[in-house]
Amino acid sequence: MRTDLAADLIIALAMGMGQAMDSWLITRPPADLDSAIATLMSTMRRALSPL
Repeated sequence: MRTDLAADLIIALAMGMGQAMDSWLITRPPADLDSAIATLMSTMRRALSPL
């Protein structure tokens, strides 16, 4: 987890990313869901990982 940002900012960023990812994910065709979810989880991990 990142320690270079305030905890409340990290929470807000994660929540915002989650909402955006949910909105995008519901537009994907069912056949693409596995790869789309893997991409989104990887994106979230990279954003929240220490630099």
